[in-house]
Amino acid sequence: EKKSDTAGGAKDWLYERLGVPVFLLEMGMFYNYLGFSTHDYHKLGEQHLEETSLALLAAHDADPGIGLFTNWTPFEHPQLGRVEIGGWDTVPWSNPPLEDEMENACEKGSRFLLEYAGWRPALEITSLTAELVGESIYRVRLQLVNKGNLATCLTEQGRKAFEGAEPVVELSGEITCVTGRRKQRVEHLAANGGSDLLEWVVQAAPGTIVTATVCSLRGGYDRNHIELK
Repeated sequence: EKKSDTAGGAKDWLYERLGVPVFLLEMGMFYNYLGFSTHDYHKLGEQHLEETSLALLAAHDADPGIGLFTNWTPFEHPQLGRVEIGGWDTVPWSNPPLEDEMENACEKGSRFLLEYAGWRPALEITSLTAELVGESIYRVRLQLVNKGNLATCLTEQGRKAFEGAEPVVELSGEITCVTGRRKQRVEHLAANGGSDLLEWVVQAAPGTIVTATVCSLRGGYDRNHIELK
């Protein structure tokens, strides 16, 4: 059986395959809540490992219910013979003591996630004008702006993952395009004000209503109308 060449978790897949910016929030290890920093834990090596272990054991002895450590117990293994089973339980050891620290551990992360949930591209037609330049001939201009916090491709990886997914702008109504196409793709727009100016020359009867729409796979949808005068 051939093994897959793809490894990783949801965060890897979301970014590599969909181009979605992903954040993995680390809530800290149990020892962080006993006054030990992760930086010192790794920097000081065996010395800090011993200090941290003693502090964790003390926390376990004070409250065995948290289950940080299982006492070593003899066990007759069918293949290995007599062994002992026990030691650190890495699940509670690798997580915050949420029973007592839930609010403290989650407060900042929750605020960040709520803010990040509002991050998105947001395309808007900020201006649609028509100028009479000849008999029943009009120059139509459209200003398109991304007012969102993310580019319309989300990330550069998103640009690669979804080729051909640029925003599409379309004019509709009883018009004939002299220059420009009714429906056309535009380049992805950068976050926080990235813009594009589109122009058409159209032939139409005075009083014709022209509708402009923009649709983006990730940047949303907007529509505007103008009467040719």
